[in-house]
Amino acid sequence: DEEKNVLMREWIKPNPGDFVLSELSEKTILFGTTMMFAALFPLAPLIALSIGLIDIRIDASRLVWFNRRPIPERVAGIGIWLNILTFIQYAAVLTNAFIVSFTSRFCTFFFSDSIECNVENRLVIVLVFQNATFLLKYLLQSMIPSSSAELRTSQKRKRFVAKFVDEKGRAPEGFKKASKLLQIAKTAAKKPKPSLLGKKSTTKVEDISSH
Repeated sequence: DEEKNVLMREWIKPNPGDFVLSELSEKTILFGTTMMFAALFPLAPLIALSIGLIDIRIDASRLVWFNRRPIPERVAGIGIWLNILTFIQYAAVLTNAFIVSFTSRFCTFFFSDSIECNVENRLVIVLVFQNATFLLKYLLQSMIPSSSAELRTSQKRKRFVAKFVDEKGRAPEGFKKASKLLQIAKTAAKKPKPSLLGKKSTTKVEDISSH
């Protein structure tokens, strides 16, 4: 009864809808406004971090107490949102380059006093700023791996075990978990499949008509 009550309370909670879509949209807008106008308001990243930390606890309360828990699904990444965030990064570099060049006094520090800060010289600052930023981005991206060493080791181990089982028909020595999973798979394969028609009815037509 207690288990049924828990399931019933969970079922009557309101459906959160497309929770992932709404959260990714919200975080993308916050990321875009912070990145594109960081030169105008340097405290924007700190405010965005504070909003993110508060929003984590709010979303956790929604998922645990107020809304029905969504069904988890395993995915390889965030999909098209990665392309959107990448586009925002490039757009933010251009936006901040124009802001720094045309709305600040950086031009007077970049050129000598004998050179006038006209539109052409300010565009030169934009080109230098964006190329230097892109170069720094690619250097950091090449130096920092996209996954941790533990994750790469685990993926290599899984590929090795899968290849070994496919070739030898058994798990390697020392891989107890793989051996157990292989034994379960073999046991499940030996079990007869249930009939699609289910149990045959033993009631005769004559018995039904007699009633």
